[in-house]
Amino acid sequence: MLHDTTIRFKSEHGRIYLNPPNVVSVGASGAIMGLLAAAFVMTFRMPESRERVYAQGQVMRFLVPSLLPLATTASAGKVDYAAHVGGVVAGIAIGLVMVLFWHSESQRPRFRSVASALALLGCLLLTTSAFAAVRHATPLVAELRLRAKDLLVDDTDIPKDSQEAAETVDTWGKDKPRDPRVHLYRGLRALGHDNAEAERELRLATSDKAILHRFFTDGKFEAPARSILCDLLLDLNRKADAIEEARPLCSDRQGSEFEHVDQLGLCH
Repeated sequence: MLHDTTIRFKSEHGRIYLNPPNVVSVGASGAIMGLLAAAFVMTFRMPESRERVYAQGQVMRFLVPSLLPLATTASAGKVDYAAHVGGVVAGIAIGLVMVLFWHSESQRPRFRSVASALALLGCLLLTTSAFAAVRHATPLVAELRLRAKDLLVDDTDIPKDSQEAAETVDTWGKDKPRDPRVHLYRGLRALGHDNAEAERELRLATSDKAILHRFFTDGKFEAPARSILCDLLLDLNRKADAIEEARPLCSDRQGSEFEHVDQLGLCH
């Protein structure tokens, strides 16, 4: 039941709106863009005069250059233009609300108590978000510190022939115990004569999420390894376990292993 698998490695990322999902963005520029956009909208409360034109020109002097790169790319250098455009959209919305409820020149803005409460709530949310960001960033920072040369076998040291790679894995993989490929080939070597060992090694091949996320981001390694484990579990008459193991493969209908596990009846 085991099928031939070609394992390739390729770095590509999906996108969430304008930024890749692995982008970490910090700073106040998005909020500053929001203030500038709100200020520009508020200038229309001023009488038509040289002062209003001057105020609008000063705001646009900073606002426009901060958005121009969006004409060609969603990201340039180390500036998060996605945050800039988000801040501008929010600032325009807030400015329009203020203009709508602030009619008289002598009148103070309405709903000041509501605005104060929202500002306080915003500060609390910002503080909570900051703590959450630090908590979630900690494993990400640790992951980014992983270095391929310290953890992974050089590709040129792995035999191209899968059978040879499995037979000699203890030689080329002895110094890199965290390399998932070491566990994969140990699992392949054990198939058929020590299935308990094969299962253990195949599970280890897909268990180190930090390594997989850092160096095998597109799933071209994890998916085939998980698919082979599903084959083994079916051979051992453990379909329930195979279905559980196949869940990530079944959820990715465009993945390389979806058709295989679906044909095995693991995605129903």
